[in-house]
Amino acid sequence: MVQQQKFAVSLMEHLVTATFVLARDHYVVTWNKSCERLTGVSADEVLGTRDHTTLSR
Repeated sequence: MVQQQKFAVSLMEHLVTATFVLARDHYVVTWNKSCERLTGVSADEVLGTRDHTTLSR
């Protein structure tokens, strides 16, 4: 199962479509490069936060 999760995360991180994933408690657990380009916000800034709806530069 862990191997499948790692594969899924790796796949999402490399999609050309802006993709982010929230945990059940609404914390951002995945923020791909397309999200970074679209919003101007790096993954380091948003991962582990609940700020996915208010971020934009």
